[in-house]
Amino acid sequence: MKWLAIIAFMIAAFGPILWLMPKPRDRRLSRLRMAARQRGLTVELARLPDPQPRPQDRVSSGGALRTPVIRCAGYRLFRNRPAQHIEPWRLERGDSSAQVKLSACWSDVPPDWLAIEVDANGACLYWREEVSDENLDERLDAVVRVLASIWAQHRQSDELGQQIVQDS
Repeated sequence: MKWLAIIAFMIAAFGPILWLMPKPRDRRLSRLRMAARQRGLTVELARLPDPQPRPQDRVSSGGALRTPVIRCAGYRLFRNRPAQHIEPWRLERGDSSAQVKLSACWSDVPPDWLAIEVDANGACLYWREEVSDENLDERLDAVVRVLASIWAQHRQSDELGQQIVQDS
């Protein structure tokens, strides 16, 4: 009986410590985000509107309206200086023209992407970060290629816009 009390006390003392230890998924996301920062990307946690929410996500059991959102991470590639002639846009996953707009880099877009956004400061890819340890670097390199390709397309349009303004 005495040993049972000692074991119960030890479990009660060390249980919370084990509960606070990072899980394998948390360690993998930490490695992914650190590698992204080393490649020059900024990682931000974001909430996007859910395009296909379940009924229980729209209304609570008490009848209160909810705003259904998806929690994800945004990987942003900032440019050196803000562009002046770029019209900001966002491309959602369900958009039928996504493959056409992203034709140059469509093969590199992660399968778990949610949205791509371009503004005067850079390009951002919102995704769920469903990555395994084996393909972590490969998937991150693909994200960098997508953002660089999108930004290169819009940098050309910005330079063209500046040229038009100077000519007029």
